Amino acid sequence: MGKPTSGVNASDFETSFRLGAEAWAGSQGASYGAQYTNNVEQAIRQATDALRQMGDSTGNKGLDYAKGDIAEIWHAETFNIDASRLGKTNVSARAPRDTGAADIRFGSSPDLKDAQLKYYKNGEETAKAISNPKYGQMEKVVPSDQLEEVKRTAETLKQKNELRRPEQAKQYEHTAKSASDRLKEGGVESKPLSEAEAKQMAKELRDGTFDPKKYGLHIDSVVKWSDIARQSGQAAVHAALFSLALKSAPLMMDMLKKAMQESAVDPGEFLLKGIDAFHDAVWDGLRGGIASFLTISCQSGQIGSMFKQASPDIIGAATVVAVNAIRNAIKLSRGQLTASEFADACLMDSIVVSFGLLGAAAGQALIPIPLLGSLIGNLIGGLIGTLVYQGSKSLIMTLAIDRGWTLFGFVDQNYTVPREMLARTGIHLIKLSSIQLNPLQLSTIQLHRLSVGRIQIEPLSRGLLRANMVGYI
Repeated sequence: MGKPTSGVNASDFETSFRLGAEAWAGSQGASYGAQYTNNVEQAIRQATDALRQMGDSTGNKGLDYAKGDIAEIWHAETFNIDASRLGKTNVSARAPRDTGAADIRFGSSPDLKDAQLKYYKNGEETAKAISNPKYGQMEKVVPSDQLEEVKRTAETLKQKNELRRPEQAKQYEHTAKSASDRLKEGGVESKPLSEAEAKQMAKELRDGTFDPKKYGLHIDSVVKWSDIARQSGQAAVHAALFSLALKSAPLMMDMLKKAMQESAVDPGEFLLKGIDAFHDAVWDGLRGGIASFLTISCQSGQIGSMFKQASPDIIGAATVVAVNAIRNAIKLSRGQLTASEFADACLMDSIVVSFGLLGAAAGQALIPIPLLGSLIGNLIGGLIGTLVYQGSKSLIMTLAIDRGWTLFGFVDQNYTVPREMLARTGIHLIKLSSIQLNPLQLSTIQLHRLSVGRIQIEPLSRGLLRANMVGYI
């Protein structure tokens, strides 16, 4: 065989398509994670801004009055933060700040609930105020440090008023049974706030010393490991389903073409290729899930503040390369790949995935359609990456032939002289299948004249014997 050649054939295109789809799965998983952390951080920023605005608007009120207004904003906005944490975009809360009886409206539209809040100095006063008949059957939220006292007081007042004021007794009964220190709807909850915390927060907002981190308004405190696991699982499912659809499309087109040409379809071939597509989809789901998990873990500060600025694109690409390396390492351990083939696969993944990443960014900028632009750009970038890889591989093999480089095991070097060349030099080759030894007779020695014939010299050269193997040719 001669010098290595370059170029992209049908097999190379299939490889670039496969790697492009894998890179896209990792990229989308990372983007899914980045979008999640961005939504949570945006909800936290909105809560902080709303609290500061309310602090400014209550500057002419005493702290005992201002704390109630602050509590309304607190419960509405922390409810929204929790909805973002759980990924529930259809649930929200707001404090209307109008003349209506409801302090907060919350839930999923159009089925919204009304809530009334009271933050008085002690539980007895709070229980009396929030049991006003005009609040009817509204949800009732009270300070977390007064909740038990409010319930006890409401139960006592209910019993006292059962005979004289039965309607008021019903209000006290409702308070005793339903009063809570938080809003609740569909698994989403606001964050409890005590009377002392509400008053202190009002003071800090007025003084300009309010620190949201002190009250847990920071993504490090909001996002939990269980949230990361849940979102990563969703990202994995999305990546797997999209991969299955993407890789099944060429299969369906091929089967349709054969059916039109041959008027028949081989069910066995269809099933085999379908199983391969499903198997690839599982791995793509793994890539998307891991990329999402790492992205949220980094950007939420769960693994340290130094990783909070990590790029989702880099995380996605690194995840794909790492997962592919693990998959190839399994094949290597089973003897399905040689060491040089393993190194070749890892190098190809790195180059093609990197170009796919650049192509996805460019494609999304040129085609601002969600998913479509990044997908097309990823596939084109992967094809360009394949061309670059083939060119660089040709250069590496040429240098390996001329210089004897192995490039960390990427190229095997085998300079065993071929048997046919040894035979042409007159060397008798031993076949080890059977060896018979005859005794040496030294009684007589006959010397014959040596006639030297013409010597033929044929120099050996180095070249490519097979894939990534350099030796004598």
